[in-house]
Amino acid sequence: MKKTMLAISILGTVLSSQAIAVDFNGYVRAGLGASKDGGGLQSGDEFNKTKVGRLGNEYDTYSEIGLGQELFNSDGRSMYFESMFEMSSDGNLESESTSKKSANFGIKQLNIQAKGYIASSPEAVIWAGKRHYQRHDLHIIDSKYWNISGYGVGVENIKLDTGAISAAVIRSDNELWDNGTSLVT
Repeated sequence: MKKTMLAISILGTVLSSQAIAVDFNGYVRAGLGASKDGGGLQSGDEFNKTKVGRLGNEYDTYSEIGLGQELFNSDGRSMYFESMFEMSSDGNLESESTSKKSANFGIKQLNIQAKGYIASSPEAVIWAGKRHYQRHDLHIIDSKYWNISGYGVGVENIKLDTGAISAAVIRSDNELWDNGTSLVT
């Protein structure tokens, strides 16, 4: 009986106090497809990953885990920390570990966003770090037709008389570019 009362007291205390919650979002994809020989798929066997119908027929595993937290919020000013990590692997049935080079880990996003620091536009957000920025996609085929994400700094949502304006400087690391000036053919 004492343990039950203690558990109820602890639960009541936790539920009545303000909890510090971490924002979570994510995406996971793991292939289930099999080859015509009865084994697992190999690279090149699956449907094109940018076509409808490929979900479940990949040979690999991919995930993105996003975690964010408001760090500060007072007097109309706030700061928010955003992160996203990815894991991709070759779909090895035994082990998807970094020791066998079958799994790769990376940082997709890592940035700070400050809001309420521009007096004339309190809804404006100043940000710095690595960020998904202006990513527009066709969700069903995972195809991004506009994506200028990367490391940078910017300000968003500065209100004008009609509308709003945003500006950012983002470093380009795209492997298709030679010295950042022309396309490599």
